Amino acid sequence: MKPHLVLTSLALIFTLALTACVSIDINPSKVTKADDYDYDSPGGPFDSIKAAEADRAWQSDKTGNTISIITACDKNSEPSLKTLESDILAAMTNTKVLSSIKVKLANTDALKTHVEGQVDGTAIQFLYYSLKRNNCSYSLNYVGRKSSFQSEINFFENFAKEFELE
Repeated sequence: MKPHLVLTSLALIFTLALTACVSIDINPSKVTKADDYDYDSPGGPFDSIKAAEADRAWQSDKTGNTISIITACDKNSEPSLKTLESDILAAMTNTKVLSSIKVKLANTDALKTHVEGQVDGTAIQFLYYSLKRNNCSYSLNYVGRKSSFQSEINFFENFAKEFELE
């Protein structure tokens, strides 16, 4: 599978997970993107790419690994961090959670989850931070082939450390 297809597949998974909440409101709510955050580009080998499902995305020109931000705001729905995690894991195959811990990110409670599994038969690893604030969900994501995942993880960790909610 080409690297951009892995990103697209996982971005779609996140988009569905961030917006997959049941609402009994007769008028369906409108899901929007958040605009109340600030970030520094990951730098290094990561160049900005267009990914319709992600708010922002960067791809390594060395490995094809990707870093992305995906947000979803819905005034009628606010899933728990564990619900977001469960929805994401259900969309992958041969999934194994390597770690899932509560952390602080951008002065907000977050869930940091490291997963390995497969997307369309390709072995991947996936590290993401999920956080919520004011009816918005934010996901900072790092995904890559299992064989190259560790080689650029420091760029993602630095990126996540600089992420701020306004």
